[in-house]
This record gives sequence, C-alpha cells and structure tokens, in this order.
Amino acid sequence: MISNKLTNNYCMIKYEGVRQGCISSPQLFNICSEQIMRDAFGEFQGGIKVGGQRITNLRYADDTTLVCNISQELMDLLRAVKTTSKERGLLLNTKKTKIMVVDDSHSDADRIFSVDAIEEVASFEFLGLVITAKGNCTQEIKRRLAMARRIVQNMTKLWKSKLLSFLKVRLLRSTAFAVASYGSESWTITSADKMRLDSFEMWCCRGS
Repeated sequence: MISNKLTNNYCMIKYEGVRQGCISSPQLFNICSEQIMRDAFGEFQGGIKVGGQRITNLRYADDTTLVCNISQELMDLLRAVKTTSKERGLLLNTKKTKIMVVDDSHSDADRIFSVDAIEEVASFEFLGLVITAKGNCTQEIKRRLAMARRIVQNMTKLWKSKLLSFLKVRLLRSTAFAVASYGSESWTITSADKMRLDSFEMWCCRGS
C-alpha cells in the first residue's frame, strides 16, 4: 500500500507491505508474526505442559492457536496479541477467532467470552483436522472415513478394470488411505474407533 502526502511542495511516500505474489512475502510475514508473538508474550509464564515442555501457542502461517490453563491468562494474552498486531498494521479478525474450553466441567467458560464477543465452540477445524472440546477423535475419524469412502466410490471404474489389477493396492494407499489417515499421528483411538478403521479397510479391499 502506498500513501502520498504533499508538504511544502515535496511528495512524501510511505511504503507498507509487499506486492501480491512477491516471493519474499512469506519470509517477511513470518518475521513480522514472530516479533508480534514475542512482544505479546513478553514475560508470560502460563500455558500448559506437555511431556515436560511448556506450550503457549501453536502457529502455522497465519493460523495461530493460543494455549492457556487459566481463563484470565487467555483473556490477557488475547488482548496483548490484538494490541501488538494492530501496532504493526495487522488486525485480529474476531469473526474467524474462536475459543474452545477443553474441560469436563466447563465451569470457567462464562469468564472467557467477554473478550470482544468471541464465540465459544465445541469443535473447530485447524489445519484440516477437527478438534473437539472433549479431546476425542471419533468425530474426526468418522469424517475422514466418509471422505475416503467417497473417493473409493468415485473410482468404481478403476476397481473393475482388469488392466489395473496390479496397481489397485497402490491406488488405495495413495488416494483413499492417504485421506483417511491424514493427521492420524495425533489421534487418540478407542476400541470403537479401531473397529471403524478395520471395517473401512476391509470394505476397501472387498470393493477393489
């Protein structure tokens, strides 16, 4: 963005941002977002501990997740991120921002959502995965299997072809199985979920 200002017959030009498609844009954005988070966190000592390591945020490009153990910490941190972002020309989109309480009692939920009327959700999609407040993966597994089933059904002609019999297993692995298992490294699987996965695999093998 370029803004012009005429002062005493001189033209003062202020440059902000980069051109769309600029190859340096991702690097510059990462530098800017990293500084924003450093300024926002400051001496913040909250967050949660996973495997002995303190986790305060998860980031991928412009998708940012703030992780706190106390509702007041989350409110303060969210305001700090909003303020520091605005100072550098970035605005927090409250319509796309959600808060989810991962807690069986949800007793603290009413204290959190006074921050700019941000919506509370029981689940949300992050980097292609559905994360739920209960912490289980049953909903995500069902969704993944449904997507993979549609892929298999759309390839009916290939499964019936005798010319491609030697490639069917490879096709399954690179298409349906790849979609079904996306993000499976982070799944918490119950006995019922395991049965669903086994049934899906058997269904694919019979159909192909």
